Amino acid sequence: MVRFPLDTLRTIESRIIIAYAGRPEPRMRDIRNRNPYYTFWWVKRGEARLQIDARPYNVAAGQWVLIPAMADRHHLLDESTELVSLSFHWAWPFGEPVLRMPAPAIGDGKSARSLCHQASLVARLVCPNPLDISSRHLRSGVYDLLTYSKILAAFQTFLIHLCHVVVPLGSQIVRPDEIDPRLTPILTELTRSPSIGPLPFDRWRGVAGIGREQIDRLARQHLGMSLHAWRTRLLEREIRRRLLSSAAVIKAVAADLGFVDSSHFNRWCVQHLGLRPSQLRGGAA
Repeated sequence: MVRFPLDTLRTIESRIIIAYAGRPEPRMRDIRNRNPYYTFWWVKRGEARLQIDARPYNVAAGQWVLIPAMADRHHLLDESTELVSLSFHWAWPFGEPVLRMPAPAIGDGKSARSLCHQASLVARLVCPNPLDISSRHLRSGVYDLLTYSKILAAFQTFLIHLCHVVVPLGSQIVRPDEIDPRLTPILTELTRSPSIGPLPFDRWRGVAGIGREQIDRLARQHLGMSLHAWRTRLLEREIRRRLLSSAAVIKAVAADLGFVDSSHFNRWCVQHLGLRPSQLRGGAA
């Protein structure tokens, strides 16, 4: 197992994207995509047919699979297939995935009982009612502080079990790749003070010595997304942090992050977080 200084480990970003248990809805049974996050499935009934980076895999009932981040994937699920599903972001601050996987990891649920049961616990906490589709997305659910704390604790325990299971199967926990020095000051600036509005590419040209297209090309290379998308992610995190952990006035938070007014802030939060600022302040996840 790779050892890291504690300060380095504290920089890892981990968050749940989707969690549920049961039969996927029809629109989720045949999908082609390339996601910047991992997906863990424990197939309880039926079969999951996958094509990952042009290679076929079949996951039978009783087996689990971890699908790598940034993989080209196509999955086919029968109507009767039931599974526990947990999609999650797990990366270093500048986007590099924590776990490097040469291929999907597949194993037997009986030999990884703790891992599968922990995934089930996370899914049940995120989505206590399997029929409530909206609560599958953690950002769209409304939780009290105790439940939200339980979700985070269960998720972190799941990640610990995951490391113990997938590393012996050939995956690696890696240190973050070194960021191109031309991009570092830009990412540092965005991380320290994310704000809404046009990104200052003209000013960054003088800082980085390269133009907008080259800056964005470097961002996609190191972050797996555009700077605009990454800034949106930073804003989501910063808004949650300020509204959940402080008594700051909502109008003051909106102004400090560059929003035109409270209405603009309200619309942005609903669009990107699924909740109004007042709901976030009330203890939403």
